[in-house]
Amino acid sequence: KLVVITGGSDGLGLEAAKEFCRRGARVVIACRNVEKGERACDAVREAAHQLHCDVQMVHMDTGDFESVRQCVKRLQKLAPAGIDVIVNNAGVGGRFPYRANPCNADGIETIFAVNYLGHDLFIRSLIFSNLLGTVPDCRVVSVSSVVHHGADSNFEYASRTGDEKTYVGAYARSKLAQIISTFEFARKQDETGGFSNGAGSRVGMIKFVALHPGAVRSSIWRNDVKGSSSLKTMSRWQM
Repeated sequence: KLVVITGGSDGLGLEAAKEFCRRGARVVIACRNVEKGERACDAVREAAHQLHCDVQMVHMDTGDFESVRQCVKRLQKLAPAGIDVIVNNAGVGGRFPYRANPCNADGIETIFAVNYLGHDLFIRSLIFSNLLGTVPDCRVVSVSSVVHHGADSNFEYASRTGDEKTYVGAYARSKLAQIISTFEFARKQDETGGFSNGAGSRVGMIKFVALHPGAVRSSIWRNDVKGSSSLKTMSRWQM
């Protein structure tokens, strides 16, 4: 099986890549940092105890929509027969996105763009390009968070003041949007009997799943100081 993992160079994504490889899957890590992605491929091979483990990386920044489109074009060459599993894992959180890059190149709030919109575009583009729904038991797994319970339903761009309430709320909203999107993909597929690709042909059925991975000490909050109120707020939502 062919598995594509976004944000697979670190944290949950890297561990998932190792496990898929151990189980004999062909793994593609889609990530923003090329050097880090190559190191991740080496780590996957080492963990799988297979020097020739079939793992490679492709560049994709989910916050850059043109980067997402270019990644899909590369995947068309790497996986002409289609993809079995997509793991939407890439994400950002904490102070840094607000203070360093509050908006992406399209003027959209960074956390919302990276965590939700980029992945939504990725899945739609893969279906349009006939890369999803072409193999049996195809599935899309989105790594979300129970933190979505703390979100409001206002999906206007978050205010970009950089204060703590803003970026915690932006993260929660991005995860709520991700879950809603998962349900909508599944609902529309059931209503229409399947999606159509760019050639107008109907693709096979795809299983859409969203999950909360639990409280995991990953690098997504590396830019928050230990004990910050944002992390304490997250902890309360997960209890």
